[in-house]
Amino acid sequence: MSMFSKSQEVRGAKGVNVLFLALGSLEWSSDGTKGRRVRSPVILLPVRMSRPPSSVDFELWVDGTAVLNPVLEFKLRTEMSLALPPLAEGMEDVEGYLQELCDLLPDDGWEVTATAHLGLFEIPHMAVYEEFGQCRDMMVAHPVIRAIAQGRGSSKDCSETRDIGDSDTF
Repeated sequence: MSMFSKSQEVRGAKGVNVLFLALGSLEWSSDGTKGRRVRSPVILLPVRMSRPPSSVDFELWVDGTAVLNPVLEFKLRTEMSLALPPLAEGMEDVEGYLQELCDLLPDDGWEVTATAHLGLFEIPHMAVYEEFGQCRDMMVAHPVIRAIAQGRGSSKDCSETRDIGDSDTF
C-alpha cells in the first residue's frame, strides 16, 4: 500500500493524520540500544497529500503545527533526563533549532543532521504514556492495580479491596 493510500485510509478510519514531514534527525545510542545506532526524527510537521485530477504528481500541504517528536522527547526526558528545548512559535528556523539541540547533547557519538523525510507516524497514543507517567505513583500504590500487575488472580490476595463505584479517585 502506498504512503498516500495508507495516510488516506487512517485519516478516514480513525480521523487522525499520520502523514508528517520529519525535519532533522538525531543519531544516538544508549545502554538500551546495546550500542546500536538509532536515527530518530526531531520535528514532525503534519502534512496532507493530494493528487490533482489527471496528474501523476502529488501536492503536499501543511496540515497543522510542527511538534517535537513526542516519542523521542519522552524517551530522552524519562530515560536520560534530557529535556529538548521547546519549539519557537512558527518554527521558521529549523537549522537554528537543530544547532541549539546539538549544543545540548552529549559529545559521545550523538549527532544531529539537517534532514527532511516524508513518513507515516502514528503518535496520538503518546498522551496515554504522559498520563501514565503523571499517575505512576498513585497507580503503583493502589492495591488492586498492584495485584493485577503482580499476576495475583484472587481478590483475597489483596490487602484492600474497594468497590470502584465508592471511589472518585483511581
